[in-house]
This record gives sequence, C-alpha cells and structure tokens, in this order.
Amino acid sequence: MGIRGKEQPLGQVLNELIDAYKLRGKLDEVELHRYWQQLMGPQINAGTEALYLQGEKVLVRLSNPMLRHELQLGKIKILEKLNEQFGKDRIKDLIFI
Repeated sequence: MGIRGKEQPLGQVLNELIDAYKLRGKLDEVELHRYWQQLMGPQINAGTEALYLQGEKVLVRLSNPMLRHELQLGKIKILEKLNEQFGKDRIKDLIFI
C-alpha cells in the first residue's frame, strides 16, 4: 500500500487490501455463485447443491445424475462462459460431483 498522505486510486487501494488479506478467492467464489445462477438458469440452479472454487477448478455438486450427465456434455461451453466472466483461463477445469 502507499505511503500515508500519498493519493492512490480507490480501486488500486481496494485491490491491495484484498490481496493483503487473501480475500480474492472468496470474492471470486461469491461472483461464481452469482454468475452460475445467471448462466445456467433456474432449473439447473435448482439442481445445484453446492459450488466450490478451488484454485483453478470449479466443483459443482448436483442433486441429479441425469443433470450431471447433461452438464458433462456441455462442459467445454460452460468453461468458456465462466472464463469470459472471470478472465481468460482463470478456470481450468469444471468437475461435476
């Protein structure tokens, strides 16, 4: 962080604080939950029991094996959409459990 009295843009200060307190992962996980609802719609969101962001992987716990199979078929497209939201290659793998 900057020296007291030195002016810095608020966004830069917030990013430095987020990094200093290691909050980036949790903030990304909150964003993941919000975006998952928009991306997948109400039916798939209702079948989603939990979402976890672990490093560069997203783990999705689903309530239905049929839903798991359907999402597995669209995995590449879902990964592309998630990376559009989070930045190029932020998420490397999507695991349905």
